[in-house]
Amino acid sequence: MTKRRKTILILAAAIALLLLFLLFLQTQNKVIYGVSEGTYAVSPEDPFSPRITFDLHKYRFTFDYNPLSSYLNTGTIELDGRITATTDDGKYTYIFEVVDNDTIRFVQKGSSVIVSRLEGNLIADGTEFKFCDER
Repeated sequence: MTKRRKTILILAAAIALLLLFLLFLQTQNKVIYGVSEGTYAVSPEDPFSPRITFDLHKYRFTFDYNPLSSYLNTGTIELDGRITATTDDGKYTYIFEVVDNDTIRFVQKGSSVIVSRLEGNLIADGTEFKFCDER
């Protein structure tokens, strides 16, 4: 192997190591938030406020947003950067993005329509649910 070829190989290896190091540094500065096991509510102090409870050990949820409904919104969750909750009968899907460790936000696109409480108001895209751990 010629001296010039060795120099090129060493330079290429050094550049590759530098790029790997920079990639490592970039991933270290990234904050990744997670969902907590327990209950999130739109207004934690209001007992009729829409609330969703997660059981992360079983990947299950219960979603209570209409006290007059006889339908039990319970099913499984998938966590893949956001939360996708699907009822056991497959009729309804609810998607939430994780804002921070104490907040999730409803995502209307891809979700079933949610009619809230006694007033019949829709839960709007972007509605925030706060962690209140009322399991």
